[in-house]
Amino acid sequence: MLLQMEREFAAKSIAPSVAERDENEHFSRELFDSLTELGVAGICFPESYGGADGDTLSYILVIKKLSRVDDGLGITLSADVSLAGWPVFQYGSEEQKKKVPSADC
Repeated sequence: MLLQMEREFAAKSIAPSVAERDENEHFSRELFDSLTELGVAGICFPESYGGADGDTLSYILVIKKLSRVDDGLGITLSADVSLAGWPVFQYGSEEQKKKVPSADC
């Protein structure tokens, strides 16, 4: 169900403008925020911290599907989750974990 939702979102919202964004070297914060609204940006973190309570495999599959349509957006989401969110989730205090919104996970 998650992958179907992601596939539909990518086809309708991401794919139509990917070439133009690449050509203009433009990052769309609006698209990234839309991923957050879908629950994808915090997919592998518990709901108690603003995540979607998914597992690592779900996270990997979402990155893969997203990257097929827009590799830049897929890499950005991967970096956001892996380089920013995961260290806070794994090593941060409870206070830090509650401060990090799912958009930054």
